[in-house]
Amino acid sequence: MANILKATAITSVVGVALYAFIGYAGVPYITKNILERHLAAQIHRPVSVGKISFNPWTWSFELHDLHIQSREGEGDILSLGWLRVDASAQTFLKFAPVLNEVTVDGLHGHFTIYEKTLKEVSQMTGAQTSAASSSEETSLPSFAIYNISVINSSLRVVDKVHGLDESITDFNLTLPFVSTLESAHESLVTPALSFKLNGTPIVATGTTKPFGATLEAQLNAKVSNLDIAPLMRLVPALNNSPLTLTQAKLSTDLTFTFQNPNAGLPAKMLLSGTSSLSDLALMSGRGNAQKEVMSLKNVAVSIKNIDLVDSIANIQSVTIDTFNANLTHTKDGLNGIPLTTEVSADKSGNSPSDTQNSPWKWDIGNISLKNTSLSWHDTTVKPAVNAKISNFSANIKNLSSDNRTKGTYTLSANALNGTVSSNGTLAMSPANISASLLADKISLTPVAGYIKDATGLDISAVLGLNLKAAISPATTNLSGTLQVSSAKAAQNNIALAEFSSLNVNLKNLDLTKQLAEVESVSLKGAKINAVKNKNGLNLTNLNVSDKESTTPSHASTPSRPWQWAVNSLSVSDSSLHFKDNSVSPVASASLTKLNVNLKGLSSAKNTKALLNASAGLGGGNLSAKGDIILDPMTTALSLDAKGIELKSFSNLMQAYAGVGAKSGTFNSRGDLSVKSTSTSSLIGWKGDMSLSNFDMVNAKGHDLMNWTKASLTGMDIETSDPIKVVIARAEIDQPAAKQVEKVAGIASVIAGLRGNAKALQKIDKVADKLSGSIVLENVRYVNGRFSANGVSASSVAGILLDKLSREMGDKLDSSTKSPSKKTKQ
Repeated sequence: MANILKATAITSVVGVALYAFIGYAGVPYITKNILERHLAAQIHRPVSVGKISFNPWTWSFELHDLHIQSREGEGDILSLGWLRVDASAQTFLKFAPVLNEVTVDGLHGHFTIYEKTLKEVSQMTGAQTSAASSSEETSLPSFAIYNISVINSSLRVVDKVHGLDESITDFNLTLPFVSTLESAHESLVTPALSFKLNGTPIVATGTTKPFGATLEAQLNAKVSNLDIAPLMRLVPALNNSPLTLTQAKLSTDLTFTFQNPNAGLPAKMLLSGTSSLSDLALMSGRGNAQKEVMSLKNVAVSIKNIDLVDSIANIQSVTIDTFNANLTHTKDGLNGIPLTTEVSADKSGNSPSDTQNSPWKWDIGNISLKNTSLSWHDTTVKPAVNAKISNFSANIKNLSSDNRTKGTYTLSANALNGTVSSNGTLAMSPANISASLLADKISLTPVAGYIKDATGLDISAVLGLNLKAAISPATTNLSGTLQVSSAKAAQNNIALAEFSSLNVNLKNLDLTKQLAEVESVSLKGAKINAVKNKNGLNLTNLNVSDKESTTPSHASTPSRPWQWAVNSLSVSDSSLHFKDNSVSPVASASLTKLNVNLKGLSSAKNTKALLNASAGLGGGNLSAKGDIILDPMTTALSLDAKGIELKSFSNLMQAYAGVGAKSGTFNSRGDLSVKSTSTSSLIGWKGDMSLSNFDMVNAKGHDLMNWTKASLTGMDIETSDPIKVVIARAEIDQPAAKQVEKVAGIASVIAGLRGNAKALQKIDKVADKLSGSIVLENVRYVNGRFSANGVSASSVAGILLDKLSREMGDKLDSSTKSPSKKTKQ
């Protein structure tokens, strides 16, 4: 037993001696070796250390006379007279650093910046930023530091590149503690701060208030109109920016409160008071080329309480007065600063915003903005964009990170030559907004460059809005009215469309459910110019964008179709003009005085809409009335055409059929039907047609034939298989014999109108001339042949029916065949 005790005693003595040796000799040696060798190698500068001591019994560490020299031989860039750190045994109990005392005496920095230094700092800053952005931890770590003193210190920065020499001297700071732990420790120092900024003294005073087991200390910092622009010049990275902060005055009346732990609660570091920044001026460029980018008359923050340990902020008010920004976007960037669209991602492929989770809880009683303006100039698009927002004012109350708290807001501004105002309620987490938006006389002209860049069109219009919005994570709903006036669209200086006014009354637009319910749409004074050139129809060949989309493709996942309904749609006093430049002669036609009324239009299956439409055509009138179903496409319309003069379509007829008209009046009345299935559409027509005083000419203007009246009554046509053609009575009345070229030319003309222009050159010779009238009763098309009651094959009428059969039989039959059937033929 004695031997065991003796061995234990010897082991303990040896262990204590070894521990003491490591503490007294080993720690100083290792620390000095790390500083003078490894640190020097890392920063490529000579490092020297005077005396280092460590007491292993009290865990106190002292360092004397640290010097880091400049590579340029200009003396020390950093020197430290004395550093004392007194660690606590609670470091092991709390698994976090706990320091009873930290004293820094005579810390002096003197940095001279050269061109190569700027590059080194830029590289170091970039690396640090990248490392910081990949971190997911945003809350304060666990630590406790008590009795902090930084005395007799200074910092001087001399920028040889930009000619700056800024200094902070006579710097003294004492703080009782900075802690995030709940363990209590005695604080012996009174908080205080004092220094000189370029010779101007700055002083903050402190007090202590003992309360039993706790100690509360306060540091009050009052600053009046301190120009902080020189402080910004101390940051080397900012000196490389094309932006220069030429002036900014800081005023503060802040109180930092330090409360020692009590009743098992962690220590508190609290901030309260007011702070303001005024007369701010941010400039771009140098010398005489300097331009103002940003100016601010005053921004003031009233802080009720900020708990830096528990990450809780209670802000009483934020007031921004007369803020102005002038932003210019060019190919070189934003106000000379290059822009990048790269977004860093972590190893999981998520962007930093996906992984960072801020622990802060906050609320702001009131945010007020007034007399704010923004000017935006963008030369990266043509025409250049020059947009301005002025007289912007806003007031937000009770904004909070608590999702149970709903704030209110109001805002107004002059924007894009008009006015905008909005008010409503909002919650931040998760986002939940209920708002109304009013906009009047908003012009698209200032942003025409963006519209053209996106659509390829020159578009101008004036907008008005009166909308209500409800936005939440579950749904997004819009309702209200939209007004568009004086709208014009053109491409390559050619007018495409315009209208005097468009009014939309939106009952509900649900972006989540992809549902649109429109109460009414009213379009007035529309004028559409459809022009066909060799490359196609202008309205179907619009150059929407020649840029590649950066949005990932999701073609494999079919999108859900939108469901929509329009209760009432009206078009009034409008026109449609068609011109075909691809044929000779140039063909044209116009619909004028177009008026359309639709009721109950919907994407829902088997929903019937009522149509009532009318238009002027060729000096006459065209009207339609009936039902339309979109899904499946089904139409039952009564059509009425009165007094349509063919002379106005002569160039259209000559271009497409090779014949024109000096005169002729067309009338028609009947019912048009369309029935669609998944594979085909069945089109039917029942009614009458007539053509009077018709004078037909060829492409050279020479007379071909004329007649007083031609009529088809009792027509019943369906594009079924086989096709159905029934005409109760066909009559051509009293032609002028001198102008009749060939009887069978009628058939050739009809064939030409169906696309066979060459048939017009093949007019058969017929001995018989028309001398009176041709009347056909019960004309039918059966088995590829036209026939009529009481008509012999040798008569003029028989010859006409035979010609029609030969010229049009194949076309009529093939028009009803599917592509597969045609192939088999």
